[in-house]
Amino acid sequence: MLCLSALTAAVARQARRGWRGAARRDSFSLVTVEQTGATIRSVQCLRGLAALMVVLHHLQNQTGRLGLGHTDWSALPSGVDIFFVISGFIMWVTTASKPDRTAFSFYRDGITRIAPLYWLITAFLVAVLVVAPGATNTAVLDWPHIFRSLLFIPAEHPVTHAYQPTLIPGWTLNMEMFFYLLFGAAIAAGGADLRLRCRIIVPALLAIVAAGLVVRPEGLLGFYTQDMVGEFAAGILIGVAFAERRLPRSNWFWVPLVAGFVLILAPTPLADLGSRLVRWGFPASLIVFGAVFVPQPGPAALQRLGDWSYALYLSHPITLAASEKAWAKLAGPLPLLLFPLAAVVAAIIAAWLIHRVAELPLTRAARRLVQPRSPPASPLAT
Repeated sequence: MLCLSALTAAVARQARRGWRGAARRDSFSLVTVEQTGATIRSVQCLRGLAALMVVLHHLQNQTGRLGLGHTDWSALPSGVDIFFVISGFIMWVTTASKPDRTAFSFYRDGITRIAPLYWLITAFLVAVLVVAPGATNTAVLDWPHIFRSLLFIPAEHPVTHAYQPTLIPGWTLNMEMFFYLLFGAAIAAGGADLRLRCRIIVPALLAIVAAGLVVRPEGLLGFYTQDMVGEFAAGILIGVAFAERRLPRSNWFWVPLVAGFVLILAPTPLADLGSRLVRWGFPASLIVFGAVFVPQPGPAALQRLGDWSYALYLSHPITLAASEKAWAKLAGPLPLLLFPLAAVVAAIIAAWLIHRVAELPLTRAARRLVQPRSPPASPLAT
């Protein structure tokens, strides 16, 4: 918390200097998403890396069952924390570049981006459960739970007993939707005044973190007050610094990027503090902060993986489970040590196919369906 508070104070001072003397409507020196160029591509690389970290984390379940042993790579779940910081950053940059955007259009665009593919993969998983109820280790047909999952309502999972949807990685989408709800409310309350919008959303997120740490509620309130909610605030503050263009890109920003990964991967006192926001959220903030301002966009292959990261994140549990069953039946004399590589490659190929065949067409169709159409031009009077 002290680290996040320091980051908040530093960016707040920077923001006050940028806002001092501004007109009633903000005069941010904003950049559009199209102008961010290599910087956005570097963040896209980071998305691909974060998704791969989550895949490797869940792969440990398959390697354990196949007899390779369970390797305790305890830092891999921090890929989710990197995603949350990126989410806050992207949310601020994409909305601040269009300050007149309404809360309704913000909600509409968010739903059309997130929901279609999530619903499709959840429906596929449900179909598998109907045809072969024992095909998965962690999913069962529980229709009330399935309906809550489709509506992004956190509910106790019938098998894991955690607040997870039928498609387990979707628990992060429940958290994202909560962030969307708060961010949209800040847009509605602050309007085009970016200064007011930031003053609403960042303190609100930090207040939720503080309430969770002090009250420690259970159940649904406990889910929504996890301290990792503060990672969205960190991403917003990085977005403010980036949107004002007050920090030039420099190779010096490799320092926080590398330091963040060191703090995540190496044993440090942060791991003993019992706070995910401190243990992984602060290093994830350093990583995203560095990635935003480094001059190099990153490897093209990792950028592509970033393009497919949403499909990879949602589909990889199904792909890994199928890879495990296929390997057990068909691998024959192949060395078992090849399985992790084969499973990861299969997950990436499946994500690429899903991205091309399902995600892109579904997103386009959803946007065409919900976006208002311009009225036809009236014929000229004779």
